[in-house]
Amino acid sequence: MNMRRKAILFLAAGLMARTAILLLTSCQDEKGAVPAYDPQVYFGDGTEDGTMVVCRVGDLAITERQLDMRLEELNRDERRNFAGDHGRRLLLRFMVDEYLLAWAANERELYNHPDVARTLIMQRRRHLVEAMRNVGLLANQEPSLDDIRTYYESHRDEFVQQGIMHARHVQTNTRDAADEAYDRLINGSGRDAVFAYVAGDLSVNLVTKAQNGDLGWFNRGGFIDAIPHSAHFTTVVWDLDPGIHPPIKIGSYWHVIEVTRKDYDRPMTLKEAEGRIKQILLPQYQMAVINEFLDGAKAQVAVEYFGDFRPGQGKSAAELFERAFVSSSPEQQLALYDLLIEDYPESDLVDDALFMAANVVLENWGDVHNGHAYLGLLIELYPDSEYVDDAHYLLENPGAARMPESLGG
Repeated sequence: MNMRRKAILFLAAGLMARTAILLLTSCQDEKGAVPAYDPQVYFGDGTEDGTMVVCRVGDLAITERQLDMRLEELNRDERRNFAGDHGRRLLLRFMVDEYLLAWAANERELYNHPDVARTLIMQRRRHLVEAMRNVGLLANQEPSLDDIRTYYESHRDEFVQQGIMHARHVQTNTRDAADEAYDRLINGSGRDAVFAYVAGDLSVNLVTKAQNGDLGWFNRGGFIDAIPHSAHFTTVVWDLDPGIHPPIKIGSYWHVIEVTRKDYDRPMTLKEAEGRIKQILLPQYQMAVINEFLDGAKAQVAVEYFGDFRPGQGKSAAELFERAFVSSSPEQQLALYDLLIEDYPESDLVDDALFMAANVVLENWGDVHNGHAYLGLLIELYPDSEYVDDAHYLLENPGAARMPESLGG
């Protein structure tokens, strides 16, 4: 089987759906606005294209830009099929076959076949949602410098620049050889006292010996390629001060070590910590942007649920709370409290439900993790709630789940 046919078979399974996805999810570029979806557009992004035409297939013109874009659409494994000097020629021929298959599918209106239609609808929805999130809402959106500074100020202890040190060594098999190396470095003169020469004469580590004994930069517990079990080695060496040290046995070898520089742990500056903080804040920040959009959108359109899908499964917050309170089943109690919290977030009973849910999981299953999660939300969202003091008490005394007197406990 020739390479071209193998490439066609390799990609054919996902051909039509993926072609449709690319057409349905075209984005704007610098050359013009994106037109409405056109089922007769098979390559590119639907914008104006003035690059050279490299092939015509009937009425279709394939351009250099479309060829480049088609290559970009392939994943790494697929690109291997079009590598080498003739890769672009092979890809262009593949695009011709691709077009003929897709054109024939359009002519036969296969997009109306239920299986095909479902795939196109699903993929279109997924990619439009992704486009709205990443292009419509989150493009160029990131935490402000003020947000980053505020987080930095309240979490300074978390941002520490780990200390590093630079050292060199003479590695020997015996204490006597190590003593000789140390004596030459401390008491020798001329060539005998030069570290590179001592390492060259006495070190048994061929890698560092070729580097004049240089171990490079490392931190406590860090990795040095030339040293077996280097995590243990660097942990021991980290406690040494700058200077040449008497022979020390680490593992199976003796070492004479000179620490040439040592930079200790220190707090990171805001500039140094900025990237890490941005990554910490970004998911929460982006979720807030999306939720704000959704809240606004829901306020402008009518959203109505029916049957058991109604808020509270058709029950009011007060009815849910009352049913949970009198239920003899802990599982049902928790399910009803959770339903109230989820479906009626604006209700005055949410803090009651959070506190009662915490008691349910603590009393019945000793589930400290989830119990504390409910209590933490209560304290964070309802700092003025009558249950806050009790919530703090339970956090400090997880074995003392209790019902406040205001609820008849």
